Amino acid sequence: MNTFEKENEQVTENTASCLEFCRFCKKRAFNMEQGLLCGLSGTKPTFKNECPYYELDSEEKEREERKRIEDLDSTKLTGFPAFYLYFALPVGLAFTIGSFLINFNPASYAGSYLLMAVDVITLLFYIYFSIYILYAFKKMKPDAVFIAKYQLILVFVTNLIVLIATGGEADSFTNNAVRLVASLVWAVIFFIALSTSDDVNYLIPKEKRKLVGFNKYMVILSIVLPIILLVAGVFQVAAKSSNGSALVQQIKEYCEISSKALPQTISEDLTATGIYVTSKTLVFEYEYEGLISRDITDSQKQLMYLTGRERILNQLPAVCSDPIITMAANAGYDVIWRYDDSENQTIYSIPINNNELKNGLEPDYSHTTSTDTMQEIVKLFSSELPYELDEHTRVEAISLSNDGSTLKYQIKLQNTDMSSLANITSQDLKSYVLEIVPLLSDAPMTIAVMNDVPLEFDFIADCSDWWSMTINVGPEEYKK
Repeated sequence: MNTFEKENEQVTENTASCLEFCRFCKKRAFNMEQGLLCGLSGTKPTFKNECPYYELDSEEKEREERKRIEDLDSTKLTGFPAFYLYFALPVGLAFTIGSFLINFNPASYAGSYLLMAVDVITLLFYIYFSIYILYAFKKMKPDAVFIAKYQLILVFVTNLIVLIATGGEADSFTNNAVRLVASLVWAVIFFIALSTSDDVNYLIPKEKRKLVGFNKYMVILSIVLPIILLVAGVFQVAAKSSNGSALVQQIKEYCEISSKALPQTISEDLTATGIYVTSKTLVFEYEYEGLISRDITDSQKQLMYLTGRERILNQLPAVCSDPIITMAANAGYDVIWRYDDSENQTIYSIPINNNELKNGLEPDYSHTTSTDTMQEIVKLFSSELPYELDEHTRVEAISLSNDGSTLKYQIKLQNTDMSSLANITSQDLKSYVLEIVPLLSDAPMTIAVMNDVPLEFDFIADCSDWWSMTINVGPEEYKK
């Protein structure tokens, strides 16, 4: 190419650039033969970079922009914008929400609601930005590309933090190193595509992009608010950790002091022998005198366990009034009551977890034994029937109504005759029942009384196949 041709090409390119500029000048003119001309000179524009006489025709520019948008609205999205908006973004949103719901565990935030709020608020911002991106691209909003890129940065940063925090350890399908790294890679790919795609640039030209209005504050808030909550949450956890360390030390010291007073007799056959802390658990040790674990059946051990656990849960507020129990609850400890035989072999243990302990500290705490547990206790104890109440009465059977509303005893009168039966009145039997209820210490009766379960006593006699009498008493009577 010779010098003349090069100069001619440069003039042509300069003229084309000037004409694009002049399209929106109020001083433009039009000639059927030459096309767009400068209204001042009547010739093609020849200025370089800028024209000192330029005056923007804003109405023409707005009209041109409206026409461009109308043309875009009538055109179906294709290429990268279509893939990103109609597939990648919805799938990513659905996966993120599902992953959050599957992996959400309040216990993983070290007891800090502030740290939990960071994740919840970040998710809400992510959902908002995802929905807005779909709307903004459809309407060609000037901040569509910026919000899309910002959301990808948000995804990249949050996934990187999770990857570093977990050390890449997998605790579920949605929370593992491979998935997190894949998210980081895709975030980078989509960010680059948004920056370089001609389709995206055609939809929303770079010179028209800007962040304005409400979303400017949403972006700022989505950065500032999680950071504030994160910093406050870290300080909160640190403070709790410091307090927790002091509390743990108090618990250990309390155990050491209490151990010096042991063993201590609790009842005729039960002695407290130890108290200590191990692996976030406070342990109380007791020893039954005269009992050997190998001589006790599994059913009897299970019955002792269930009855003991229900007794503790029913009386938990009183149990938690013990300072060491309160400290253990506040330190996040579980508590175990362990019962050994005279050969130091464990017969059964009763664990109460930390959540149960904390519930026991609540002023409105109450516990009701479930019907299934009551049925199991009755079934286990029934294997020990019959047993003598005194020389005149014997418990033959115990049962629980299907709905758990009534505990029923069948009691046989012994060493009686028909003349004696004829003189027995319902009032006599009711007085007798109210006398023996406080004396009955079998497992079903113990649990029934704790739960204010109505009692039914069906009396039969060993001297008659037809005589019977039923006495019903409610908690308002047997607890007087």
